[in-house]
Amino acid sequence: MQTVVVVSGLDKDLPDFRLGPKTWLSKLLKVFGARTIDFPDQPTFNRQFIVCGDHADSIRQAVTPEVVELMFESEGTLEVFDGDLLFYRHNHLEEPQNYQDFIGEALRLARALCR
Repeated sequence: MQTVVVVSGLDKDLPDFRLGPKTWLSKLLKVFGARTIDFPDQPTFNRQFIVCGDHADSIRQAVTPEVVELMFESEGTLEVFDGDLLFYRHNHLEEPQNYQDFIGEALRLARALCR
């Protein structure tokens, strides 16, 4: 089980992609040919996170230093698909008293992606 926040209505020009912490599954993604994206000026980010998507240049533009910082703080996963953002922590069920903060993190990420 996990808690997922969905933020709808993002810019439709925002490319579809997934950004999350690296796990052993990340290695399988590469084996099966997933298009992973590295950020040349973010070596620590590249070691700790995996970004997958088809439009590397557009995704690099969207994942600004502000987004990188927010991802380090949140330790979550975000997926953008067709103008919607999904934000969650893998296999983590948020406690009700934390919902407001969790939703706030998702909204900050959505705003940062749409600048």
